[in-house]
Amino acid sequence: MRQDYMLRWVLGGLFFCFPFVLTAQIDWTPLPANPVINSTFDLNADELFRPSVVFDGTLYHMWYGKLNTEGDGDEKMGYATSPDGLLWTLVKETVLSHSDDPEAFDYIDASQGWVISDGDTLKMWYWGNGLDIGNIGYAWSLDGIEWTKVAGSGTDGSIYDKVMDGSEAIALATPSVVKKDGVYHLWYTRAAIEEDGLIYRIGYAVSLDGLNWVNQSGSGTNGAVFDVGEAGSFDEGAVSWPTVIATENGFAMWYSGVDAAGTIRLGYATSSDGVNWVRVSGNGTNGAVFDQAHFPYVLSFEEGYKMWYGIDGENTISCAVSGLKLGVEDNEVISPLALHNYPNPFVEKTTISFRLSAPSKVRITLYNLLGNIEKVIVSGYYPAGEGKAEVSGGDLVEGVYIYEVETGSGRERGKMQVVK
Repeated sequence: MRQDYMLRWVLGGLFFCFPFVLTAQIDWTPLPANPVINSTFDLNADELFRPSVVFDGTLYHMWYGKLNTEGDGDEKMGYATSPDGLLWTLVKETVLSHSDDPEAFDYIDASQGWVISDGDTLKMWYWGNGLDIGNIGYAWSLDGIEWTKVAGSGTDGSIYDKVMDGSEAIALATPSVVKKDGVYHLWYTRAAIEEDGLIYRIGYAVSLDGLNWVNQSGSGTNGAVFDVGEAGSFDEGAVSWPTVIATENGFAMWYSGVDAAGTIRLGYATSSDGVNWVRVSGNGTNGAVFDQAHFPYVLSFEEGYKMWYGIDGENTISCAVSGLKLGVEDNEVISPLALHNYPNPFVEKTTISFRLSAPSKVRITLYNLLGNIEKVIVSGYYPAGEGKAEVSGGDLVEGVYIYEVETGSGRERGKMQVVK
């Protein structure tokens, strides 16, 4: 994603326990399957950005920002699901869009949404762009598809605006919300015009209901809680796109940092109170923890973290892990390069092929995209070498399915498509 994209929203719109060691937050491994969402995933989007992911225990749900420069030119939100966070299926191209009211804060754009699951409700805080540039709005949903916007007390119906922020910002964007101990915490990007040009910093507010917010001033410029880095650092030019999770000791944040040359990299910091942050230097360039990542979204699991992110200049979304096994790459039985099925797509039948380095019990299970088991294809012992299993499409409806090959020491998944 180009850094000049950040200029567009300012000017052009006129995983559950956290006992990990430090390296589990700063050492990231991109997955071989990247990108998990490519440039043709959503044909009505010229740019994809800022994914927000919720895992319900069975299925991953992603809401992502999108821009169609050849269409109406406004930013929206799309929605996709995945059984594993890697193989994604587009559910609906647009689930959140701009308002039809010319006086609404999101009359031009509605995007960059951050979604959390709160009880039986999905809650989204998003960036809206209208005549008053760059404020934050709120919507809720029961199914992730149909969203209801809620008008707030801020400018033109926003729930958090530049007056509430209290700084000299000309725009607010990229909200990141955590609910912890009954309190909602909001971190966001604020943009201000200064002597050196347009500068991005991170602000912070708290709320008891997610709608009425009180700014919490930090020690940074104009009360920012996270300011640009020192001269020569990877984030000396700007800090933006925060993604924050709760930890045992407070909060952890990953963010996009920009250096003097305009290169975007990923940074990491921790805080005990959400206001005072300590940078953690990584192994990347000038202290970055990831040299390629931009607009990250991180989920924590007991074993580590998963992150979905963009790469500067590419219209894709990729995935990386930290402290987590990569799946079949960590076992010696199945090679991810050997697992495939042919033909694909298929009408009547397809054959799954895999290779074992040692004799093993093999179970192959077919799932639909909701994560439900369609059938067990095979369950038995196979000798070392190449194994095959035939799948009939006669009893399957048209669509995409996930098959999982499980052995005694690992598992691997693939995707097949039935056409009628």
